[in-house]
Amino acid sequence: MSLSGLPLLLGHKINHSALTIALLLVVLPFMGCDSLDPAIDAPSYISITSFDLATNYVEEGTDDHKITDAWVFVNDTSIGAYELPASIPVLGSGKQDIRIFPGIKVNGIGSTRDIYPFIADVSMSVDLIPGTTVNITPKVSYYPTVTFKWLEDFEIGSLLESHALSDTSLSRESVTSLPAMGSKSAVIRVDANRKVYFGATSGQQFTLPLGLPTYLELHYASNIELSVGAIKNTIQGPETLPAFLNLFPSNEWNKVYIDLTDYLKTHTDALSFEIYFFCSFNANVPNNRILLDNIKLIHQ
Repeated sequence: MSLSGLPLLLGHKINHSALTIALLLVVLPFMGCDSLDPAIDAPSYISITSFDLATNYVEEGTDDHKITDAWVFVNDTSIGAYELPASIPVLGSGKQDIRIFPGIKVNGIGSTRDIYPFIADVSMSVDLIPGTTVNITPKVSYYPTVTFKWLEDFEIGSLLESHALSDTSLSRESVTSLPAMGSKSAVIRVDANRKVYFGATSGQQFTLPLGLPTYLELHYASNIELSVGAIKNTIQGPETLPAFLNLFPSNEWNKVYIDLTDYLKTHTDALSFEIYFFCSFNANVPNNRILLDNIKLIHQ
């Protein structure tokens, strides 16, 4: 939840000092004309509409993102996390050191917002004048230390292979009703005769650092639920783990950042992992279809 000019209420991550400042800005004007010197105490504003992400497409994949929040620090003091677009009040004037961290909805859930650990923050010196607004579009990029284990844009092929449990497979198509992000996307269809899709990266098994931040980024559009999980490969053989996340239908392209860190970290017997996608026929929905694109498996 957010209000114009007020910081996000992020469950247990509420920034109380930021909330106090914001509320004071609302209440103080009603405390009498002698209580403030407007020239001194009027806030300045930082306006942020969106972030601009730059990537090397070959090494880092698409620059399309879903950074929804800005976590803002002024002179190393947090003033809160704000849902974009935001006009952020700052009590201060003159040159101020501003630091802005990109924030996301972890696993696509609005109540689990956090700083995204793979995209670098932006620092700048800004001249603030009380009563005026400074417009900022933070230009960001992935940290150079990020490891991209899997990049999949479905332009020339795919690592996803149908599992033995699957009775259908994905195809790579240009979908005119929802144009691909590029020339092609993955298309999964299930129906009354082909009821189950189970596709995994059997062509590539990933060694991942247990306990360190590990995320799966992807774009999807669907009219049925899609489950995402992992298969761990051990000395005893492969074991399919319960699905980690069910993605609800989205009529338009949606980007989600899936935090696999805790999901994987307890599997210390794993030699490697595969990522899988699963869906099943829903008789209540006509023309069951899922689209996938721009998959990134990344870790620190």
